[in-house]
Amino acid sequence: HKIPIAIASGSTKSSYDLKTQNHQEFMSLFRHKVLSSSDPEVEKGKPAPDPFLVCARRFTPPVEPSKVF
Repeated sequence: HKIPIAIASGSTKSSYDLKTQNHQEFMSLFRHKVLSSSDPEVEKGKPAPDPFLVCARRFTPPVEPSKVF
């Protein structure tokens, strides 16, 4: 249905890479990813909303924060 999707993860890059290495075709469907443990725009990691809000802002056009949750 061409609905844009992205990932907001609490994983580190090395952990994310390990977890997704056998799923590259599936992972390519995601527009972008936010790894809250290493992303400089994320001030507070999960369960704070910061990773989700950063992820929403990276869509074009950005998703309204009220529609994230």
